[in-house]
Amino acid sequence: MIGFRCTQKVKTFIWDANAAFTTILNNPTAFGFKDATSFGDASNLFWINNLHTTSAANVFWAQGVAQTLAGTVF
Repeated sequence: MIGFRCTQKVKTFIWDANAAFTTILNNPTAFGFKDATSFGDASNLFWINNLHTTSAANVFWAQGVAQTLAGTVF
C-alpha cells in the first residue's frame, strides 16, 4: 500500500457482543424478557423476528457500548 504508515494516534475499543448476548439469553427473565426464544414486537421480548433483537434488547447493547466508550471523546 502506497503511503500507508503506522501511527499511535488511533485507539481501538472492543465491546464483546457475544458475551452480552450470552449473558441475557442464559437468563432472560433477569433482564425483563419473557424467554430466550419468543419473538414479536413487545417490550418483554428479546427477538423481534428470527434474526433481529427488539428495541428493548437494543437498550442493553447501547448501554454496553456507552460503558466501553465512557471517558473518551464519544
